[in-house]
Amino acid sequence: MVPGNSSDMSKNLSFKRIGLGVAVIIVGGGGLALLAGYGYIALDPGIIIGFTVVLVSMLVCCTSCTLLASYSSRMSEYQELEDRFKEGLVLFKDQEWTAALEIFNEVRGPAKDHKRALYYGALCYDKLNKSEDMRESLKRYLELQPKDKEVWNLLAQAHKRLFEYAEAQEAEIRASEL
Repeated sequence: MVPGNSSDMSKNLSFKRIGLGVAVIIVGGGGLALLAGYGYIALDPGIIIGFTVVLVSMLVCCTSCTLLASYSSRMSEYQELEDRFKEGLVLFKDQEWTAALEIFNEVRGPAKDHKRALYYGALCYDKLNKSEDMRESLKRYLELQPKDKEVWNLLAQAHKRLFEYAEAQEAEIRASEL
């Protein structure tokens, strides 16, 4: 699942609508049961409450089954990414920076939201003397994990290599605040 993905937002929105529907059913069922209890409606309030409970239970059950199916369908995809990331780590430890970088770039995905792949990719860029790419990877990492002192220090190094001294000083200040 990619944060900010429109399909994920629509799923969250539909689950919010289901929650709202459950609330409406509970309030409506309670209101009808109250009206039936006072004799305004010619129905047994117990039957209304019972029907409300059954209906809410069905909605909650269906929603949780849908969530479970959604999560379980992504587990194999996640495992494949983790296996691929581990391959990248092996290459990284063997100092095969270019091959490791290719894998880390693949794992981080189009949304660039795999923090460990961003971090190790930045270290590969560092070893390959690609300071601009290192800087961009570290910035994206810090968008996801802003309270990482080590990465702020690495970003300061990248800025210095690019002769961006004001940005380097700002990164060092951020690191010292952590």
